[in-house]
Amino acid sequence: MPGKQAGMMEATNWAPEHLDALRELFARGMTFSEIAKAINSKFKTKYSRNATLSRAKRMGSAGQSGRNRYLRRSRG
Repeated sequence: MPGKQAGMMEATNWAPEHLDALRELFARGMTFSEIAKAINSKFKTKYSRNATLSRAKRMGSAGQSGRNRYLRRSRG
């Protein structure tokens, strides 16, 4: 499709087990780059850092506890 990066999954295609992993890894304090890499490694997916960040924001995870992690730059 035009405008989409080849090989990247759409953020709307998150399986429930991927969402559970996102919640768990976020709770551990990992950056969104680290979370994307961990989920991709475990589930053989191709989520980007931005897809991970956006999904967390929609789930209400990003910014909890006053961390505003979605504004913080990735370390990776």
